[in-house]
Amino acid sequence: MTTLNRNKPAKKGGRIIVLVLLAVLAIAAVWYVLRDTTPPTLTITPQQGFLNTESSLVITADDQGVGLKRLSIRVVQDGKDRISVDKTFSSALRHHEESIDLKGQPLSNGPLEITAQAEDRGFFLFSKSRKLTATLTLDTKAPRISLRSARHNIAQGGSAIVAFEVDEELRECALHVNEHVFPAYQQENGTYLCLFGMPWDIAPAEFHPVIKATDLAGNESSRNLPHHANARNFRHDRLNLPQSFLVRKGELFQKVFPNDPETDPLGRYIKINNVLRSQNRAQLRKIGLDTSPVPLWHGAFTRSPGATTANFGDNRDYYYNDTVVDNQTHLGVDLANHRNSPIEAANDGKVVFADFLGIYGECVIIDHGLGLQSLYAHLSRIDVQLGESIQKGQIVGLSGVTGLAGGDHLHFGMVVSGLPVQPREWWDGSWIANNITPRLED
Repeated sequence: MTTLNRNKPAKKGGRIIVLVLLAVLAIAAVWYVLRDTTPPTLTITPQQGFLNTESSLVITADDQGVGLKRLSIRVVQDGKDRISVDKTFSSALRHHEESIDLKGQPLSNGPLEITAQAEDRGFFLFSKSRKLTATLTLDTKAPRISLRSARHNIAQGGSAIVAFEVDEELRECALHVNEHVFPAYQQENGTYLCLFGMPWDIAPAEFHPVIKATDLAGNESSRNLPHHANARNFRHDRLNLPQSFLVRKGELFQKVFPNDPETDPLGRYIKINNVLRSQNRAQLRKIGLDTSPVPLWHGAFTRSPGATTANFGDNRDYYYNDTVVDNQTHLGVDLANHRNSPIEAANDGKVVFADFLGIYGECVIIDHGLGLQSLYAHLSRIDVQLGESIQKGQIVGLSGVTGLAGGDHLHFGMVVSGLPVQPREWWDGSWIANNITPRLED
């Protein structure tokens, strides 16, 4: 009688299970070894440019797979290791940022070569690494400012110009007066020219212009500007606000403050005269940066015909029903001629604004270079386009009553890097010849 072997199927099934387990283990082993085939990412900040002793080098390593195992950093100068960093991470760290302060390090001015290498935690021969090198320049010397003129005369509310040289390339350079900043512009011969103004509301004793220069490494120098400042007496004026005028300016209020619930004509006017005026002056500062780095004007600026109805610096008290309700300073010259009089450009330049500008209404601003710009406000019509080159005497538009004007006239202004200044100086050829031209020709 034949005996059946009932254990054979069981043994066969066991082998299959073993083989499956071995296959799973093999796949798991392959996955473990090959689960991250991408090397770490590595950055050096800054990657190029200049450094000073206040700078820091920041090396960032990332590995979102198996994690970081090691990071090494070398800063080499003149063929020698000046700074060395070696770090081994005990756990699978996925992100590390190393910051190296340069202050107090054994470095001298000149090129630095920074090399960083990051290695991940891949298994044996399958580990990946990334190497990155950057060359930077250490500069600890502040720029030297050399004035080309010893004395600078300026009047309260007026303009002046300074010429100077700097012994290295700069990141930025400007003359500072309190919160006012007047950029300097380098000329083809290397000289810097800075046209600046003395604010009308700063007394001579409080006027302290300072030139500040920052080189490419961030080193900063400053130099007080020798000067003689003259005080000016500005007249006081009284403006009555008729109800009819306040009502007419309601349209302007709705245009610039469309969601404001104020309905009182006087309240609307005061908001226009304060909030909108402040916003518009901020716009002038921004527009003032859109300028040619070289002078575009030639000779004296021309004055539009017409009677002067308001002067630069007039301190105005605004009356309503014999009560003072506001006070502002008039920062231009108002010229009244015939209704819709043609308005000519005061000098050569380029149109940098030709649109509605709040209290100024329809307005044209012409750039004459070095931050100097002329402003033509309250126009009834604009005849020039943004970006257009303009010749002295060219018609820019017609006078009108737009904006906050009470009657048909031209509000003419001169602006230096956003600061309104006395136009009468720029109408005076002798003043320009004595105070501006010599600096341009140094």
